[in-house]
Amino acid sequence: MCWSSRPAAGWFGEKRFAHLILGNKEGNLWLASLPRLALVEHFRLDCDAILDMKWRWMTDKAPCLAVSTAKGLLQFYHLQKKEGRYSLVLEEECRAADNALALSLDWNDRCAAGQARPPAVAVSDQNGAISLCCWGRGTPLRTWTAHTFPAWITAFDYHAVDVVYSGGDDCLLKGWDTRTDCSHPLFVSKRHTMGVCSVHSNPNKEFEFLSGSYDEIVFLWDSRNRKVPVCEERHNFSFSFEKLGHTHTHT
Repeated sequence: MCWSSRPAAGWFGEKRFAHLILGNKEGNLWLASLPRLALVEHFRLDCDAILDMKWRWMTDKAPCLAVSTAKGLLQFYHLQKKEGRYSLVLEEECRAADNALALSLDWNDRCAAGQARPPAVAVSDQNGAISLCCWGRGTPLRTWTAHTFPAWITAFDYHAVDVVYSGGDDCLLKGWDTRTDCSHPLFVSKRHTMGVCSVHSNPNKEFEFLSGSYDEIVFLWDSRNRKVPVCEERHNFSFSFEKLGHTHTHT
């Protein structure tokens, strides 16, 4: 299961939540709100199995949801409200991965650096590739091989959106400068001993990002010195902490 949430003034009040339950061949997408801590279902959609989804952060129009699917597609859904009822309408899709699962995605517009740019989405796939996609194009702006095994995660540096991070089943954490051809990474970290499954840039603090792995260690990094993490913390479980990062502030 993956989920995404963010404030939605004028739509559901304080919060909106989108829930997805994955199946082998098909998925179920629930659109629901959480008024007064009581989950209210607004809409349900049968669709392809989905590996990740995130709301676009900055928009002056109807909220937009990006979805990565088991068919390698990046899909864009718009939230609509008609006669008091909500629905998600598929507006566009991009072939983000060839013959592979599209595993994770991230928007570039979380902070001011990305808001000054056209909206873009980074997508990682089962073959270890990263694709940079944008609204209005049926094919990626560029695709490059980032890992020799599945690329479990990709994320923008929200304060320097030309930089994209990636983590893979090859146990490597990498950074990429998308102003280049991405034939060589900005950096490669071998600190994790198992597959890197989560990376998140701190939207509240420049230069700070986190990485997590199946080795159950979370590293806190300073992007100005990527050779050695600032600190680390061991957990007795493996999970994606990216959603927690939406409200995380390190002090």
